[in-house]
Amino acid sequence: RLVERESLKKTKTALERATRTTAKPRAGTGERISEPPAKKADPSAALAFLKRKQPALFSAAQLAENRKNEDNAKTEPLRKNRAAYPVCTTSGVIDDFSEKYPLAAIGNEWTLSSDRVMGGVSVAAGAAGEHEGKACVVLSGEVSTENNGGFVQVAVDLSSAEDPMATVDASAWDGLELDVRCPRGEDYNVHLRTPQCTRVFSSFRATFPTTEGGEWGTVRIPFDVFRGNGPGCEGEALDVSQLRRLGILGIGRDFTAELSVAGVRLYRN
Repeated sequence: RLVERESLKKTKTALERATRTTAKPRAGTGERISEPPAKKADPSAALAFLKRKQPALFSAAQLAENRKNEDNAKTEPLRKNRAAYPVCTTSGVIDDFSEKYPLAAIGNEWTLSSDRVMGGVSVAAGAAGEHEGKACVVLSGEVSTENNGGFVQVAVDLSSAEDPMATVDASAWDGLELDVRCPRGEDYNVHLRTPQCTRVFSSFRATFPTTEGGEWGTVRIPFDVFRGNGPGCEGEALDVSQLRRLGILGIGRDFTAELSVAGVRLYRN
């Protein structure tokens, strides 16, 4: 180990000498000026140089590089191909939080947003959590209606296709089912977006209650209770054959949001 550490120290010194900025005296003065910094060293080129010139140092450097790659492999789990994730309209599962948040079971990532994108002052936070053995996402924050704002949200695209505008056909299902927990028993919203929603904040909306006390509960929201809000969907019926995006929100009033969600599914009666 001592020999290996000494070798690595020499390797580091050699690489620094190869890549450091040099300083030359300015003509006619004693002042020293720096040349432009060298381009970032190519590790493979540096290893090739050591292999030719200093085989012993090359062996130590190669060992260190191999260990670095092994450590990276341990800490960076492989991401499955999109095609390997289940289609929500086939399995019924949008997210069971079996994947590491923010990744959903359908292969897309949950995104966090608030009314700050439109000049509001609400503060949103979204994080992985666990309550009573249930993995979940926790949506929290301070909702403020100041500056015409008033929402915090976590949202996910429903199609696993590469195209962000792709949709799923949920016409074989009757609605959404959520496993939720809220300490204060506040009302929250689910918003669905379809191609009918022609503006960023257009959506089909439904409100659901939670039980005070922090107990887990399951709520069902039939598709036929969603109402269009905003350009393109105001007064229109929700087209469940073209669902694009689902959002879970604290919205419409000044309050402290704290909602845990452990499951989001489609259901049939």
